[in-house]
Amino acid sequence: MASSDKTKEYVRRIMIARMRLLCDNGFFGLLLMHTKMGLSEKYPTCYNNGSCIFFNPDFLDKISDDELKYVLMHEILHIVLHHLERGKELIEDEKYNKASDIVVNSAILEANRGNEKSITLKEYGIGEHITPKGDEGTLYTVEEIFKMLIALTAKEGQGKPEDKSPTPGGSSEKGGGNEGASDERNKGEKADKTGNEGEKTQASPKATGESGGNEGDDSSKRKGQNPNGFDYHLPAKSSRQSADEEEFEHQLWMSHIKAAKEAMEHRFGTNMAGLIPLCVARKFNELEKPITDWRTVLNEFIQEDINDYSFTPPDRRFDDSPFFLPDYNEKDDSVKDILFFIDTSGSMTDDMVTQAYSEIKGAIDQFNGKLTGWLGFFDAEIVPPVRFEDEDEFRIIRPQGGGGTRFDIIFRYVQEEMEEPPISIIILTDGYAPYPAEKEAMDIPVLWMINNEKSNPPWGRVVRFIKEDEKKAFGK
Repeated sequence: MASSDKTKEYVRRIMIARMRLLCDNGFFGLLLMHTKMGLSEKYPTCYNNGSCIFFNPDFLDKISDDELKYVLMHEILHIVLHHLERGKELIEDEKYNKASDIVVNSAILEANRGNEKSITLKEYGIGEHITPKGDEGTLYTVEEIFKMLIALTAKEGQGKPEDKSPTPGGSSEKGGGNEGASDERNKGEKADKTGNEGEKTQASPKATGESGGNEGDDSSKRKGQNPNGFDYHLPAKSSRQSADEEEFEHQLWMSHIKAAKEAMEHRFGTNMAGLIPLCVARKFNELEKPITDWRTVLNEFIQEDINDYSFTPPDRRFDDSPFFLPDYNEKDDSVKDILFFIDTSGSMTDDMVTQAYSEIKGAIDQFNGKLTGWLGFFDAEIVPPVRFEDEDEFRIIRPQGGGGTRFDIIFRYVQEEMEEPPISIIILTDGYAPYPAEKEAMDIPVLWMINNEKSNPPWGRVVRFIKEDEKKAFGK
């Protein structure tokens, strides 16, 4: 490990890099103010454990100050996007690690106006930022890109020799791999085998009296190595936390993101295009707790799926019997073929669209995943609805729009484009647009989900989804 004087120099470099980020990329700099950092020889480059960032001193010696800024931005995005926690079961899968790197590198590129030097290390090349579909990673979640990589692997054929022995290095076609990185990784592994099993850390820029990374990681197994990039992805620290501790840490980071966002808004106003990465904005606008009691709302459409008996599980009362007997099941409610449309016009804020998403997600949850249908978007034009059969398919549908509002186009789309009509049309909106005549609905039940107390549709059923604090603002 580095000498005391050398350690002070490393701390000074990291602090200066953080201050430069505060000036050049304020959102990242503000988040890094909440992050513990330290030195560790556990891996040959750097890593984070979900809350702390650690650097190998030799790695710090090899990278420039501009490269250090990139590394800090890369690691803090892994932390605030909870990539380690979200990929607990996949952390040893190179495709998941690659997917998470594509997301963060693309976000950093976006924040630096497309300058590829901002995601380049001279020893590793340009960080990969393009998805298998050929567009930027920041447009997708890590789970979506992971699925793309799985599909790509399946298409190319698995089990090829080159797939089994990847080498670390630059992860873009421009950067390429390099043998030096592989040698350095092997060197680090050999050092661990000679007795460096502990989490040896020294003073950090944020003195806390904690080691930060010594939460019982299985150092001998060296899990989480990522041959597709420069850093190492470890099993999340939260995997050893209780559910309450994990939720507390999650909410703590959400509060840090909110504070940084508000600080940027105070400085730049609401026009902050490119200042806050799209992937972080999407994380901040996570689905909220639904307000609607969907079983009451959709009571007339509930279908009872009854399987009188099933062998999964078998009847446990006859465990000692030589016969394998079925058990009887209770009824299971489902709702099928609901057409949802979310208003994404200019009058609908991001928070309103997020709450609309949350309501539909709440409907899926309340029917234990047995609600199916379509989700589309509209403003003055229709974004064709996409079919979903479960929550996973629902979550990957992304909003589009932002212009004026027209309701008539929804019913025209159903009449002209849908081969089988839905059993109901549910429109989540603020209601600020002219309403078509009721006959346009063609006798299909229509439910207007209104997010305020002011709009009053002249026909159809009306349900309002309004948060408690907003109800107070309406005097309710």
